[in-house]
Amino acid sequence: MEYSIGTNLETEEIKINQHGDKIYISAGDSALFDRFVNCFDFIIKESKENESKIFEIENKHEGKDGVEDEIEMIVEMSRVNVGFSNKAVEQIDGIFGEGTVRKYFRDHYEKIPSFLPGVDCFMEFLEQISPVMEKIFERTVKNRELASKARMAKYQPQDHEKPQSKDVK
Repeated sequence: MEYSIGTNLETEEIKINQHGDKIYISAGDSALFDRFVNCFDFIIKESKENESKIFEIENKHEGKDGVEDEIEMIVEMSRVNVGFSNKAVEQIDGIFGEGTVRKYFRDHYEKIPSFLPGVDCFMEFLEQISPVMEKIFERTVKNRELASKARMAKYQPQDHEKPQSKDVK
């Protein structure tokens, strides 16, 4: 005798650029919502922290003249921005799959292979993907409620009644 089982989870397909590149997610992934919210929070929090770091760097170099000092300041600022961008790429690719950022900014990468998106680019991506994610999460909640009702409908009310004592006379 042979048995076969399988899942009925759907995979969501999201077209991510004008070239037709796609990313895939599963609403059945219980950590998807947390990863998405954490990524959004990370980008907002880190971008604010980066502003503070840039301000500190500017203050540190204020009043200093010379090309060397100017270059040092620019290098320090660049390191802050590059560090942020690399972490943001990891966050987004960790949610939507390896290469998501490259797919989304495909036109830029084709023209500039070493392109690394900045904070505004990541905010643009999140603003574009958020309504899609909201619809998926909303549909997932509704489907869970319907599935729960369907499972409970299998049980008859008498299945939940307290057993009667046999000593009743």
